[in-house]
Parts: sequence; C-alpha cells; structure tokens
Amino acid sequence: MTLSNDLFTFEVPQKGATKGQVRFVVASARPDDIALVGFCANVTASLLFERLQAQGTNIVIDLSAQKSRIDVLARYENDGLNLLWTPKQMDAAKLASVQERIRNKTFMFGKQDSLAAPKVQPPKPERSTEQSSMPKMESPRVEQLSDTEEEYLVKQLIRIP
Repeated sequence: MTLSNDLFTFEVPQKGATKGQVRFVVASARPDDIALVGFCANVTASLLFERLQAQGTNIVIDLSAQKSRIDVLARYENDGLNLLWTPKQMDAAKLASVQERIRNKTFMFGKQDSLAAPKVQPPKPERSTEQSSMPKMESPRVEQLSDTEEEYLVKQLIRIP
C-alpha cells in the first residue's frame, strides 16, 4: 500500500522487517518538513503500539543526501530483528583528547575558570527597622504520604513501552 502527497510518501512494505512496518519517504530536504514527517511517524508509532498490541516500537531515521526516510517498526518479543551495531574502536590517546575537548567546553560545578571575570555581588538591600505593611504569608502545608501511596505514585512514573 502506498499513499502520497506533496510532503511525503507513506508505504507499507510487502515483506517488512516486522509485522507492522511502515515507511515515510520525505519529499524535501528542508528541516521543517523532516520534523513534521517525524511527528507523523511518532503518532504512527503510538498507533501501531496500541492497535497491534506490540511490545514496543522503533523509529529509524535515514537522512541521506537524496531522500530522507523514516521507518517505524512495531516490535515484539523474539521478533528476530537486531538493530545493534558494532561501535568503532578508537585508540586511548585520541579518546582522551576528545574527552578533554568536551570537558573544556562544558560547565561543571566547582570548576574555577581562570579566564572568567570575577563575579560581582549585587548590593544587598538595607533592612529597615520598621515593620513592613505587607502581611506575612504562611507557607503551604505539605501533606505526608503513606509508604503505599508514595510507592504507587513512583510506580506510575516508571513505564516500559
């Protein structure tokens, strides 16, 4: 099945890598168009997950020079699809050099920058001895949750698609 419009072509391959593979081929190389089609792929991944009862989904993006392509794959346990790759090996000296360049360009707490200008503290406002006309605000009351309620809320945050 193939559907097409000005922005992208939507295909369902005859022999996909998994049951429920769909492919978007982006018509232009504009970043805004690719982002919009990526959003469509994200919605499609959610639909595949829900409708096909998949255990997960993968979105694979190929931004080649000719045509950009986005594949959405529904994943199942023991589907036989291996998306892992072998990382490139790098010698220790070159790796240390890259690490040092990254470290020099990033902000770290406690790191003193000898080139930075000293920080100027803003002047503190003088306190008057007179009472302010503003009423004092009480801090909001914080409820203590029981262990079971807190455990339930924490479990809701941990989701495995």
